[in-house]
Amino acid sequence: MQALTSASDAVGGQSTGVSIGGSRENRDIMKLSLDATVLKQVETEVRNIKAEYRGRVSEESIEMAAHESLQRLADSRVPQFIPLFVGRFTRERLQELISRERDRVPAS
Repeated sequence: MQALTSASDAVGGQSTGVSIGGSRENRDIMKLSLDATVLKQVETEVRNIKAEYRGRVSEESIEMAAHESLQRLADSRVPQFIPLFVGRFTRERLQELISRERDRVPAS
């Protein structure tokens, strides 16, 4: 599994405490294509998702889902919508994960 790192690398070194993760190569790509405002909005969305799913999904799983969503959207032509879609796609992935887990647990 890839090491998760803070988005602060891509926002001029100012830490916001939320990880969006990925390899050094992926972070470098995101630095070039996303501005600090978009990244801060993504971090806020991830923080909200962590609060929403606390106790149901691990923070690591949330960060991985958000990172995958962000990677897919990093070259978007309209970066203002990236935080919205990262939130939507991440929530969809988490709901699928919860659903699969629920289906695995035998009914008592």
